[in-house]
Amino acid sequence: MGDDNNFVNSCRHFNEDGARLLMALKNQVDNGLSSDVVSKKGECYESMNTERFTIREARLDDLKIASDILTDSFYADLNFFARPLEWLKTYLSLEDTFKEVGDKDSHYMFVACSSDDDSVCGFCEIDSRTSTSPSVNVAPRPYMCNLAVDKKFRGLGIAKMLIFVCESKVLSWNEEIIHLRVRPTNKAALRLYTTLGYEGQGKSDDEEIILLKKRITPSS
Repeated sequence: MGDDNNFVNSCRHFNEDGARLLMALKNQVDNGLSSDVVSKKGECYESMNTERFTIREARLDDLKIASDILTDSFYADLNFFARPLEWLKTYLSLEDTFKEVGDKDSHYMFVACSSDDDSVCGFCEIDSRTSTSPSVNVAPRPYMCNLAVDKKFRGLGIAKMLIFVCESKVLSWNEEIIHLRVRPTNKAALRLYTTLGYEGQGKSDDEEIILLKKRITPSS
């Protein structure tokens, strides 16, 4: 609990600079993405950084905070007893994937962090691995998933930064289409994706989840 409080206190002042951050993000969008934004595990993606936030590849010690953010974002209605179980499932899944992928250039986890102390305030994954699952509902690749931002930092453009770095990684794989899934009840996410050029391509057969895709270019 102490670490959580320190995280909140160390980052609270970022909300005061929301307007300046949004302007910096707008400039990044207007200037387009660099098609050569590639780095090794754990390194920063400098072209995606702003004065207050940086994007880098996740480290193993980031996954606990990432699990907090994902659980709070996707399972906010869970009761006091169910939340720890969901958190544990999320953490173990991230940890397994992290260790399985290693330094392979087929799957990346990204975190958005404060520029001052590297505290994690957002997370996402981009995956180009061929799925071995027999399910007909496997998402097409490349696939962006688990995009979430700490609720204290929403509305500051961090989600866009994470999306942009995933799109840039897709370009580095010489791919043109990026895919994702979103629940129709997540209106804020749907608005964001639509604004950024994502289009619907149907729903999963066994879940009420919308499939989205976007054709990307270095200047999109």
